[in-house]
Amino acid sequence: QILLDETRKLLENNAGEEGTAVLDACQARLHMKTGQLPLVKKWLRNQMIDPEGVLDLRRMFEYLTLLRAFVQLGQPRQGIAFGERLLQFAESWYLHYYIAEIQLLLSVLYVGNGGGNTALRKLEIALGIGAKEGYFQLFLDEWDAAAPLFAKFERLTRPKRSFSPEIQAFYGQLLELRSEQELFVDKDRFARKKLTGKEYKVLQQIVAGRSNAAIADELSIRLETVKTHCKNIYRKLGLKSRKAVQQHYGAEG
Repeated sequence: QILLDETRKLLENNAGEEGTAVLDACQARLHMKTGQLPLVKKWLRNQMIDPEGVLDLRRMFEYLTLLRAFVQLGQPRQGIAFGERLLQFAESWYLHYYIAEIQLLLSVLYVGNGGGNTALRKLEIALGIGAKEGYFQLFLDEWDAAAPLFAKFERLTRPKRSFSPEIQAFYGQLLELRSEQELFVDKDRFARKKLTGKEYKVLQQIVAGRSNAAIADELSIRLETVKTHCKNIYRKLGLKSRKAVQQHYGAEG
């Protein structure tokens, strides 16, 4: 929110109508993330997008924000009508990422409108594109909204219905990434899963602010061993330095 406000100030006199519309769409997405649905409704009322008008490639971000608003506000009929038009438009430009994103959002909208089978077909198409292009983050970002549909898809991968090996492998990777994403919120559990027992003990010492020499003395290990453990800890936790580890795990220390 702070970054968005600062951007508005910087572009206050130079953004133009298009720039202002994009900033407003960014603000609407923030409201969606924080569950401020009355403000999303206000944006929906005030924005200048005509769902039945001629589509403009330069406004794709706004269009996708509009589609997300229909999802968030539980307006599947309007969302499906607009989403199908937007899908045809994206396909005419061979915009693979947007096609996958629209198919995924449409799958959620069809579930809300009672079209379970259509929703699964949409999800399968989106996953197929994701598998081919490596669009992992797209699905992770929309996971909560599509959670019931993902659960149904997972049940269908086991018995009768056969999805392509590529889609099943991609979905398996998504499940692993989602699990790690959830673990990362629980920092201590994430660290315990990623690190060996000795590395976890070194992590505790780092968070406590001890030097490598002090850690070596405390744990009765060689200084070079401590350094090796530190390198492994940074790599496994995705943190670049000792300071980053202390900042990230300080609350648990």
